[in-house]
Amino acid sequence: SPIDYEIKENSVFFTPTGTNGVIDFELDDISADGLVVEFEMSATSGCVGVCCESNDPIGVLFDYRIGKIEFSTIHDGWECNLFEMPQLVVSHKLLGGEKYRVRIFSRFNCFEVYIDDVYVAAYRHEFDVKYRRLSLFAENTDARIEKMKVFRFEV
Repeated sequence: SPIDYEIKENSVFFTPTGTNGVIDFELDDISADGLVVEFEMSATSGCVGVCCESNDPIGVLFDYRIGKIEFSTIHDGWECNLFEMPQLVVSHKLLGGEKYRVRIFSRFNCFEVYIDDVYVAAYRHEFDVKYRRLSLFAENTDARIEKMKVFRFEV
């Protein structure tokens, strides 16, 4: 059974009644050069992910189990084990129960992740991303994605 979720205004609360859960948000304007996603994140354990779904969807996974941030292409749906062969892995200690301010900045094929206003990771994807959908993922965790804001921009 999937993880349950509840949406309140611009926040998503995942409840671990099952293994994992995904929620998708359609993006109106797919012609934007870039996207900025900001939110406050807390989780007890497991994994939390954000995916920019496109022709070649890119996921950023915050893995509380091993203290890593991983970038990977998503081909067959979400699950932590899809990240066994990520394109990039960056060590970053994530403590269960702590709240982090996350900003993901992406433009064409470049992605940067900031946590509490500190740069922690960058990834250059093989292909440019055309933004169609934003997905949030949680696995084996009680996670909160709060105060989420999404900005599209042209350069």
